[in-house]
Amino acid sequence: MGFGTDTNMRRGAVLALSLGLFLLASTSMAATHACMHQQLHIANAEIRATAPSAPVTGGYLHIHNKSDKSQRLIAVMADFAQHIELHEMKHENGVMKMTPLENGIEIPAGTAVQLKPGGLHIMFMQLTAQLKPLEMHEVKLVFDGCGEMQAKFMVVKKPASGHSQKHQH
Repeated sequence: MGFGTDTNMRRGAVLALSLGLFLLASTSMAATHACMHQQLHIANAEIRATAPSAPVTGGYLHIHNKSDKSQRLIAVMADFAQHIELHEMKHENGVMKMTPLENGIEIPAGTAVQLKPGGLHIMFMQLTAQLKPLEMHEVKLVFDGCGEMQAKFMVVKKPASGHSQKHQH
């Protein structure tokens, strides 16, 4: 086996790796496009600012499903948190309780769902960095009906609880 065979093997490996990366990127773009095609719109995406060594914080947003097909937010990913869960806060016997939502959050067709303090929200846990006001962070939202969708979240001191449209994406 001469020099030519080794060079051809390297070229083949580089070509295979390049093709794999291209397919991965294409799949991700197709999933984001599928969510937009399904007419999911994200607004008011905010994360609560943290103290320097805080281990957790909350995330909030409005999800508008303008399509005729129900969607379900099933996962969230971000580079500043090692663990992320979807939660709900509700009163039970006069006590406010926070529970993880194992089946995600449904966004019925033709409606909007608001994730806000004291209700449905995202819990970013095991934070790897302090989150400071006015920073912007990319967060990946995963829907069972259309795949992944990127959203920019603004870090704020106190999240809005109303229907303002100041951070529309």
